[in-house]
Amino acid sequence: LSVEERRVLQVASCLGGTFDSSNVFFVMDKLCSKEKMIGAKSEHIGSRIWSDLQPDKKPNVNESLIICAEEGLIESDDGLHYRFAHDQILSAAFSLIPEDRRALLQFQSGQSILESMPDKDMEKNLFLIVNLLNRGSSFITADNEKRVQLLTMNLKAGKKAMKSSGFGPAATYLNICMSLLGDDHWHNEATLSLDVFSTLAKAEFCNGNLKEMEKCLDEIFEQNLPIKEKIDAYSVRIHSFYFLKGEPVNAVDEGLEALSRLGVNFPKKISKLVHAREIIKTKYMMKGLCIMSLSDHPTMEDENRRIVMNMMEMLLVMTYVSNQALFVLITLKMAQWSICYGVSKHSSMAFACYGVLLCNGMGDAAGGTKFGKVAMSILERFNAKDMESKVTFVYSSFISAWAEPGYLTHKHFCRGYEVGMQTGDINWAMFNLKCSNDMAVYTGKPLSYIEKECKSCIELMLEYEQKNTINWLLPILQFVLNLMGCSNDPSVLSGSVMQQEDLLKHCNENEDRNLRNMITLYRLWAAFYFEEFDLAAMLVQDIQDMSKSNRAPNTIWRCALLEGLTAFTLFQRKKSRKWKAHATKITSKVREWVKKGAVNCNHILLMLEAETAVLNGDKELAKQKYDAAITASARVGFIHDRALANERAGKYMFHLGDKYLAFHYLNVAIQLYSRWGANAKAEHLLSKYKILLDEHHTPAMNKTVDRRWTWLASKGKSVNSDMELRSRRRSFTMRS
Repeated sequence: LSVEERRVLQVASCLGGTFDSSNVFFVMDKLCSKEKMIGAKSEHIGSRIWSDLQPDKKPNVNESLIICAEEGLIESDDGLHYRFAHDQILSAAFSLIPEDRRALLQFQSGQSILESMPDKDMEKNLFLIVNLLNRGSSFITADNEKRVQLLTMNLKAGKKAMKSSGFGPAATYLNICMSLLGDDHWHNEATLSLDVFSTLAKAEFCNGNLKEMEKCLDEIFEQNLPIKEKIDAYSVRIHSFYFLKGEPVNAVDEGLEALSRLGVNFPKKISKLVHAREIIKTKYMMKGLCIMSLSDHPTMEDENRRIVMNMMEMLLVMTYVSNQALFVLITLKMAQWSICYGVSKHSSMAFACYGVLLCNGMGDAAGGTKFGKVAMSILERFNAKDMESKVTFVYSSFISAWAEPGYLTHKHFCRGYEVGMQTGDINWAMFNLKCSNDMAVYTGKPLSYIEKECKSCIELMLEYEQKNTINWLLPILQFVLNLMGCSNDPSVLSGSVMQQEDLLKHCNENEDRNLRNMITLYRLWAAFYFEEFDLAAMLVQDIQDMSKSNRAPNTIWRCALLEGLTAFTLFQRKKSRKWKAHATKITSKVREWVKKGAVNCNHILLMLEAETAVLNGDKELAKQKYDAAITASARVGFIHDRALANERAGKYMFHLGDKYLAFHYLNVAIQLYSRWGANAKAEHLLSKYKILLDEHHTPAMNKTVDRRWTWLASKGKSVNSDMELRSRRRSFTMRS
């Protein structure tokens, strides 16, 4: 290669493994120009890098690149965008630059591209330019204008990296910003300093680096700044208390302190009378308004009120967990302000939470659903991507289930996760991700899919230091593994993922009532499936306690199904009026939900009505209701509930002595459980009803024998004789 071609290759190596020919041209043209470099006398800049440079000779960059491509050093598909053929070639080209001049060449390359590139291309080349300038930042320390320019560009790069969830690189850019801040920067560059420290605190929070985050926050709080300028810092500290430290009470206290400084106070003791007064006031203010028109309500113009709305919105979810009386009051206050003073993007959370109150506290599911849709419309109106993840979480968790099938709610959670990751809202992204796994179980997604998703989610949460959220996933994953046959005792949530007693101890030590409730739900589910009814009876009381505090419909409905069926079963076994009364109460509650339009509850009601018919000795009605429950479960795609309805019908028919119908229902149940992936549950039924299934087998169905038997053999299951082996293999193949 000629000297010119080697120099073009050296410049290209500064730009990275892939580069544009236009950027190489900008740099080479600048290096051959006679201009004054910062801190130097007027000279040809390139002569400081290559002493034998001929400044009067303009290099032919395109020709040099073509020759390098012909030599196999670089590659291009269009003659404009190039890439080095191998990393070692890139390293070799860079090594040709004298070591003491590399930083200068990289800096000048960045400066050349910055000065020559059209504005429309600047955004997509931001990281390239900033990285090049950073490597030669020592050359601008004497030039205040250039220092501020580089600081601003690093700040912009840090924010851009955070938007794409690159929190590690973002922290790097922002730490460079800190090093570029001038002396007495809080006096001379207060706005810029606040922006740098606040953004770095957010980045370190997302990285889980509490120590570095606290340093930034302490720096901000030490300054004599107006309270409204510290709101972002308060926001980070509040979220760190809640998400990273698991201290919701401290999070709420911090938020209330900030609100107090902003002139908004809430009573320490909140009575039912206070709630009633505020509810009446809110409804009076909404009298005559079309709910759906609220999304087109005038905009809130007052900046101070928008700041207060921001702070109240942050506290909503924290108070839902730690102080529900305050949650109600804040929700009503935000709704009132949105009606009186206009809507902002924070009104989306206000109306979503008001919808939660209507759906689950005031018995107005239709009205709550309307407010939920208003919340989503306001998000779209203000293009509030930064809030979409959290509002989607509230809407999906507490509202959408009333009017939409379960698979749509699952999609909403997945969307909330995606938007949260795109906007850097990691905590809400993780919450949506956790709930998407809950919904996958509730709606009967294949267990192998859920297992894979849970494991990948746990890895992702570990990466982002989301240890508290991981604890919520452990009961889900262990329950799934139990059903798949990957534990010694499927009725207990202990195995390779978690130890039941250890996690319960953690809940008690940290007063984490909500996590304990979720563990109880999955424990009851497992105990019921594997017919540990004494344990189930003990857990039903805990489930009742959860129903009083949990407003998530899908969780409440799943509890009702398990609680109701357990009560019916215990009455049949113990003939206790207490259990009959409880079963009747649950059935009435589910009937009310269905009347309000809960589309995901129809099959639950039909199943409980079938159990009521069983108690009344009405065989025909029981069979009719069971069949209707099976059809309704199939319609919404809940394969596990379809299997359960078949199982309950089969057991009833077996109890009546109708072996033909018992075989039909139980055989279908086994096949559905197997399709779902619940091999342990399928084997449980096979073992319990082995004689019945053997007596009524049909030889025409032999296709699934080897697959199901292979699974048993892989789990080390044994049989007593060749006859039992053949018998059990036949029973696996039976289909309805």
